[in-house]
Amino acid sequence: MTAPPPTAVENAADQRPRRGRRARTEVAIVMAVVAIVSVLVVGIYNVVTARDFLNSTVEAQLVSVGQSRMERLERGVESIGDIVVTIASGRSAALALEDLNAGYVALDAPPTAAELAALEAFYQEGIAEVIPPGYEVPPVEVIFPASERAQYLQYHYLAANQFVDRSELDDAGDGSDYSAAHAIHHPTLRSMSRALGLGDMLLIDAETSTVVYSVDKNSEFGTNLAAGPYRESALAEAVVEKLQTAAADEAVIVDFEPHVPAGLAPTSFMAAAIRDEGRVTGAVAVELPNELFVDLTTAGQDWEGTGLGETGEVYIVGEDSIMRTDSRLWLEDSAEYLDLLADAGYEPEVAKALEAFDTTVLIQPVKTDAVAAALAGDTYVDTSTNYLDQDTLTVAGPLDIKGVKWVGVAEVATAEVHAPLRRHLIILGLLLLILIPFVIVLAFVIARMLLRPIGPIVDAADQVRQGDLDVDLVINSHDEFGDLANKFNGVVATLRQQATDLEQAEVETTELLQAVMPPRLVEQFQSGDRDISEALSNATLVVVSVEEPDVVRAAESEAIADHTVAVSSGIGSLAERHGLEQIASSATEYIAVAGLDVESDEAGKAVGFAVAVRSWLEQAGASVGVVIATRIGLASGDVVTGVVGTERVAFNVWGNPRRRATTLASLAGRSEIFVDPTVASNVGADWAVDPVVGLVGLDGAAIDGWRVVGRKSDIGTIPNLSDNE
Repeated sequence: MTAPPPTAVENAADQRPRRGRRARTEVAIVMAVVAIVSVLVVGIYNVVTARDFLNSTVEAQLVSVGQSRMERLERGVESIGDIVVTIASGRSAALALEDLNAGYVALDAPPTAAELAALEAFYQEGIAEVIPPGYEVPPVEVIFPASERAQYLQYHYLAANQFVDRSELDDAGDGSDYSAAHAIHHPTLRSMSRALGLGDMLLIDAETSTVVYSVDKNSEFGTNLAAGPYRESALAEAVVEKLQTAAADEAVIVDFEPHVPAGLAPTSFMAAAIRDEGRVTGAVAVELPNELFVDLTTAGQDWEGTGLGETGEVYIVGEDSIMRTDSRLWLEDSAEYLDLLADAGYEPEVAKALEAFDTTVLIQPVKTDAVAAALAGDTYVDTSTNYLDQDTLTVAGPLDIKGVKWVGVAEVATAEVHAPLRRHLIILGLLLLILIPFVIVLAFVIARMLLRPIGPIVDAADQVRQGDLDVDLVINSHDEFGDLANKFNGVVATLRQQATDLEQAEVETTELLQAVMPPRLVEQFQSGDRDISEALSNATLVVVSVEEPDVVRAAESEAIADHTVAVSSGIGSLAERHGLEQIASSATEYIAVAGLDVESDEAGKAVGFAVAVRSWLEQAGASVGVVIATRIGLASGDVVTGVVGTERVAFNVWGNPRRRATTLASLAGRSEIFVDPTVASNVGADWAVDPVVGLVGLDGAAIDGWRVVGRKSDIGTIPNLSDNE
């Protein structure tokens, strides 16, 4: 069957982009998006997990380091207390206190005027030397000893001391009992103090609260702590107040304060009572320098070795929210510290004090949430802003040191905490920059490989759509595409068979239609036009009635049956040759009409056709050994033609000529041709006709009829079978 030409819609469809290529792109994009989303989800999960892990790890490490250093500090202070108690309970300290106090009491020679002048000059010059520039030197009259014994000892052991390190003087050489006792006990006490790594060591008489001995020989030497110039000092607090309520084996500690004998440097003291048979005879007091606490909190400034990294530190803050140990940054880079201090908005006096005393102890405020929580007795573990306005991860808590209210703080800059995460993010970002393009390219490659069969399938489907069923789709794969190709080929094979069947059915239908209607109307009918009718004038109908021959033998019957189709085809050829159109055809009757397609006299053609049919049927019967008799009737006039029926289609003619032709055929004798008067008057000069008298129709009415005798010229050609094939 020939495919119909493509419509405008189909032509437009032909110009659409190939779906196979677009499908590959879409699949590749989907694959890439899924892969990228998966990678991003895993990456985000990895980042969140890594962040939480790093934070928890650093936090746990900081808590561990902070607790470790705080415990080390508490144990260190406790150990110093044990040492002081051991010294105080030892026989050496008791004998030294007894001998030195006896020598102090035995001093009865007041200093000379020259000695007093020399001592005053020492105070004015010596004290000024240890006070940082820019800070007021205490008036001499305020700190000058009032006791003549103190003045005497300070002259010989301070003003007249020829050693830069005044502790190197064992005997002042004044011949006093005190100097004799000092020469005996001082070397031992000095060695003990230096061996312990502590600051100055003092012996104080309990009865008079007098400092009867000092290793370093500072300005508190020889003074009365209860009534002298240092009566309000931390040393006086430790000896005069706290030791009164302390247990026998307990050392007391006092908080840091600016100590004049130390040049206003922050100084703390620890003291323990000296007892003789249960009676308190005096006290041993040792100076606790700031360096001692720095060593305890920083493990000798080994911050990284203790797990504090590059920015971590541990420090102590007092109940006044001021540092009691030095800041790490100050110890490492004081210039940067001062810059950060200015950026944090501190007053210039703070920076001035830091530079003057070279320490952050008792100078640097630490008013942070962590310190506030720790001073309130809580443990703080969270991010915070430290004393230099830096973001830090901070751990803070109260210290268990009796006698002072201190808190320990351990912190590390969040920038350092997040540094591993930032490095991880950078590495992850670089991996994503490499991985995402690779995933996109890989997705397109895989999509192209997976969907490669779509192209041939689309091409094959397009061929089928255009009517080309000679398609054989070959896809050598054992997946769904292979199954699709097999099913596609099966569908195409079915379509080919249906097309063949449809072509055969169309041929058969055409033949059937041509048997029941004029050929010129078949195409019109097949195109869907069912309203086929027309009114004609001067049409001539020919009704050929064929008698069924008598058949004796079965072989004759089979021969006639086989020949019937050829007879029908032959009559149709005769009608076409003579210019008539077939109306109906059967084994016993054939109806044709002349004058349907032209408005002219067709009676002569019709008579010629009737004569030719009669002659040809006689010859057809003779060829199979039987006699085929015909009766033919012709009539002319106005008729109406048309197609009738929907399921069983027939082409028919209506009007009086049809009835007259049928009646004349039924009244004619064997091999006779009867015509009505209209045909008889219009046969022209070729044919001879005679009137037939006495014809009566079925209704009893007389009928005018004429018999065709033959050609007037007696010349005629009767066609044979071979002429009509």
